[in-house]
Amino acid sequence: MARSLLTLAAVAGLLSATLLPAGATSWPVFGFDPARSGFNTAEHTLTVGNVHRLRERWQVSLGNDADSTPILLDKVRVGRAEVPMLFQTTKSGVTLGIDARTGKIIWQFYDTRLDHHQFDAGRGPVG
Repeated sequence: MARSLLTLAAVAGLLSATLLPAGATSWPVFGFDPARSGFNTAEHTLTVGNVHRLRERWQVSLGNDADSTPILLDKVRVGRAEVPMLFQTTKSGVTLGIDARTGKIIWQFYDTRLDHHQFDAGRGPVG
């Protein structure tokens, strides 16, 4: 159950200051670098001195376990507005578009062409 709730306290906490600081660094691959260290040497927004100020702003039920790292885009056109959006996939094959300000699910997509039960993490889709 805990894994099916996406708690983005770090991301949501940073959203209150700014979405992308002037010196933002991209995470080009899962885990930041080819070694998947998860460590960004250019990170200066979060420090030992300010991390205690992070607060959870919202939670969203994904309906299943998350199957990827969420993707944040700061300007996505939704109707006539541009909003910050998070995109998250689940193990059941659903992709969710989530308003990063509120946690509201704006849209969902399920690819019925894929058999999401036939998947090998080392090789990709099987069958």
